[in-house]
Amino acid sequence: MIHKDEDPYTLAVKGNADEDAYSPMDLFDWVELISSMKDEGYTQQGIGERIGWSRDKTKNHQRLLSEVGTNILEKAKSLQIGRVPSFGTNVAFNFTEGWFRNSGLYDLNEKYQERLMGHLSHQNPRNPMVSPVYVWE
Repeated sequence: MIHKDEDPYTLAVKGNADEDAYSPMDLFDWVELISSMKDEGYTQQGIGERIGWSRDKTKNHQRLLSEVGTNILEKAKSLQIGRVPSFGTNVAFNFTEGWFRNSGLYDLNEKYQERLMGHLSHQNPRNPMVSPVYVWE
């Protein structure tokens, strides 16, 4: 089916929202999409309109990129449910933008973010990133 008049970003989001999608979008897919759209010159409002989000929700996801160190995001991405190979490990977790926003990481520079995440890994050997009790949306 060809959709000539529909925005490609809107179409992609709709396609991935389909209940039959092979791999639904997770936090890291959203952050990457928003980052790409920002690089193309879209405003937070414009991004939100195209993907069906409010400007504030878009802003919160953009803030994640500027407030949390790249190493931390890459480590979290490697442990994200749906990205961890089934044969690789049992430490998968469902990270959300809210988890990062409420974790306190935004208040720390990257050096201390890494130190905190290392400390958490010693508290919970099954999951080096988080305690399984904390899941925020």
